[in-house]
Amino acid sequence: MESQEPKTFFIAFQVTKKHIFEVNYYRLRSNKDKNFHTSANLLNHGRTDFNQCGQAQESLLNKNTAAYRFYKKWDILHCSVMNNDQYNEMLIDLDKLKRRYDFIESENDINFSDIVKLDRAGKFSK
Repeated sequence: MESQEPKTFFIAFQVTKKHIFEVNYYRLRSNKDKNFHTSANLLNHGRTDFNQCGQAQESLLNKNTAAYRFYKKWDILHCSVMNNDQYNEMLIDLDKLKRRYDFIESENDINFSDIVKLDRAGKFSK
């Protein structure tokens, strides 16, 4: 049986109030293969924009969180193609994050408005 190509996904986790950790696996533009990416974002007070975003994991993620541990483990493969074993192991770790944090998931890029909804509805905003 031929192995299938790993699926595309975009996931945003609410790590704490206004702190979002994103994990994505997708093909960028005309790239031949899909690549793995993580990022961290901090929403501003009014949730109208980000105060910080992108490769801000070190400054935005608390070092004692599951999100930070995931980032540190997999950062070596940032913007890289994963082999099947790496991809499957990463999915197991991703499931742990899904059990820990509120999240949204899509097969397409996640809109800013959906991140705001996640932050407003998440357990840290109540």
